[in-house]
This record gives sequence, C-alpha cells and structure tokens, in this order.
Amino acid sequence: MVVYRMKVVVFGDLNVDLLLRVDFIPTADIAVSAKELRIRHGGVGGNIAVALSRLGLKVRLLGAVGADIFGNQVVDELKNEGVDIAFIKHINVPTGIMVIFVVPSGARSIIGFRGANAKVNLSDHEISKALEGFNHIHLSGYMSLNDDGGQLLLNLARKAKARGLSVSIDLEGIATQKKSLVKEFRGLVDYVMLNKDEITYLSGTNDLNDSINYLDELLKPKAIFLKLGPKGSIVSFKGERQHINAFKIKAIDSTGAGDAFNAGVIYAILKGLDYVSAALVGNAMGAYACLGHGARYLPKSLNDLIKHFPEVRKVLKDV
Repeated sequence: MVVYRMKVVVFGDLNVDLLLRVDFIPTADIAVSAKELRIRHGGVGGNIAVALSRLGLKVRLLGAVGADIFGNQVVDELKNEGVDIAFIKHINVPTGIMVIFVVPSGARSIIGFRGANAKVNLSDHEISKALEGFNHIHLSGYMSLNDDGGQLLLNLARKAKARGLSVSIDLEGIATQKKSLVKEFRGLVDYVMLNKDEITYLSGTNDLNDSINYLDELLKPKAIFLKLGPKGSIVSFKGERQHINAFKIKAIDSTGAGDAFNAGVIYAILKGLDYVSAALVGNAMGAYACLGHGARYLPKSLNDLIKHFPEVRKVLKDV
C-alpha cells in the first residue's frame, strides 16, 4: 500500500490561538503580566490536518470559520499546507479564538470561544461528496458541543462506516460534557483516543485497567489509545495492553501535543503498522509538538520526525 494514496477526512475545530507566556496561571482578582504574546493558528481539526499532510497523506478538512479576516487567514494557511479546504464553510459568526496561558514547565490552560465552529452544518449530500474517495475519517469529540448537540458528528460516523471508511475519534469534550452521547458511537468507531482525565471521568473510576475495560465494552473499538502526557501512552487491543514510554525531551509548550499524537497514530495505522508501533509514532509526534511554541510546531516531513526521533525509523523501515 502506498501511503501517499491514503486519504483522510478530518472533522474538527479551526481557531486562532493567542498564546501568552506567564509565570503562573492567575486566580480570581489577580492580575499577571504576560512575558510574551504569540498569535498562531490552531484548533484540533486544523492541527491534525496539517500534521497528516506534512507526513504525506491527502487530507480533506470539514469545519467552519467566520466570514472575517481571521477566517481567511486560517483557511489560506491550510491551503498552503496542502490541505483540501473545499468543505470548510465561512459563516457569519466570528472565527473561533483560544486564549492559551503557557507556564515555564510547558503546561497550559485554555479559555476559548468556539465561534463559527459551533455552527458548522453539512447536508447529507455534502457529507457524501466529502467522503467520496477517502479511506479514513477522524472525528474530534469537541464537535459534540456544537449547536446541533453532536448530531453532525454522529451522522458523519454512521455514513463513513456505511461507506467502508475506517473511523477514529478523540473523546475530548464529549467524554466530560456530553457523556450520554458517547454510547451512540458503539460499533461506529475503530480507534478511540483520549487522555487519562477523560477516561477517568467517563468511566467513573481512577483504576486505568477498569477504565479501559469500561470503554472497550462501551464502544467495542479495534484499539484504544490512552494519552498519558510525559508518561507516554497505553494501547489496548484484543485484550492486550501495552505501555509505551514517552520520549525524553525538554518541553517548551504542550499545546497541540495530543493532536500531534493522534496524527501519528492515524498515519501509522494507515501505513499498516501494528498498534504498539502506532502508539510509538504517536508519542514521537506528541513529543515533537512540545519542542516549540504553538499547536502547530510540527515536523516538516516524515524525515524531519525521524531525524529528531531515530527510533521511529525502526518501525517505519518500509517507508
């Protein structure tokens, strides 16, 4: 299988990120001066689409921006990154804005206005056209917070599955704020990504093994990829569970690391790698994203990723 021919649809947010570097996150009635301001483009959908495009996949992005200068800039950058923008809608609502506070450790806190993201809508005809000729779709759980209550998200999963596409979903947002909707994706998703806080909230237990068992029974996916940040990741499939250590780095900014992880996993799976190797590639992508500022500090290419993390070459030796 030639990797470049694999085609991925991504459904997720498109935002402008305002990154403020601070010494600490202020509490109520406390003012703090930022040491630096950076303006970048972000959003789960855009981040993953750009990452996959740089790794060599054909990517189509479904989403929405405002009919404003920010929206135009966001879409222009995606186009320059080689992402198919034909199904990005310009809506008469402001483009999504995220204010991101980054502390010296690289950890961050986010306050966001989703704007146009919450208004995106696609007809059944548009969905059919968007999926035509593609192999895989990745869904962001944040889209469950849209004004439609997550119905477009669910409809995309159903129609993609019916057309024979493989389906991945990150349960971000949906696990904590739309918990009752999660079960509707049972049998519709092949690969599930989420972090420790999300799986704990969803399952109601702090025991990771019990949490994974709960999610496996709830959705019946082929594999679950649990993101543990600096502790690496856990992959669960067919009753087997493996922990994959994180790469040792000096993190500058963790914004977008989870999105980069997802892109690495998707790329590796579509390449035909086993799930443990896919998690390793995901870890490498997530680690790379922490080496610089912003949600799209990503490898310029697969070779760039391998240059920084030679271990990836071993699992991608057939590329």
